[in-house]
Amino acid sequence: MKVANRQVARYGFDIAGFDLAQAVVRWLAVHEAISKLLDAPEPIHVSQVRRVLLAQSSVPPRPADTSGHG
Repeated sequence: MKVANRQVARYGFDIAGFDLAQAVVRWLAVHEAISKLLDAPEPIHVSQVRRVLLAQSSVPPRPADTSGHG
């Protein structure tokens, strides 16, 4: 995540933004998987990122649903 963020700072969002977006998608997927494995809600900062992306995207990332696990 830090590497992708540095690339955006160095080269600009038009060039390196896709790498950052991919890193964020992977990061969210990892947190979703961890949440399911632990049967626990995601950390607040992850939920905040999901909310921001939801507000800016017509196809938002899926929120973790841990209600059916256990």
